[in-house]
Amino acid sequence: MHARDFRRDEPVCTHAVGSVQVGESVADWRNLIQGLCEDHLVSQGLVTDWATHHRPSTTEADEILPHVHMAITTRVYASHPTDLGRIRQTWLRTAIYPAAYAIAA
Repeated sequence: MHARDFRRDEPVCTHAVGSVQVGESVADWRNLIQGLCEDHLVSQGLVTDWATHHRPSTTEADEILPHVHMAITTRVYASHPTDLGRIRQTWLRTAIYPAAYAIAA
């Protein structure tokens, strides 16, 4: 059985977009994003996947400022879940942590 069989109405993941600093290198962006994900998401049992986008201005295309897209699970990962089917209070479901995430970003 999978959690979706019990709670079809509960979202599996969410999409978040964040700006990264103009003028920094790709390696700096990677360190910032990985640090943010590890410290604030993965440490809470969430799984993240992310990609950065940036395009300098050219004569044929406008600039796309550097930013990150993150797909974040809303269900905590557990190899042996004891509460399968129940809604869990995850990091993204509490009022205090998204506010802290906004400040950290």
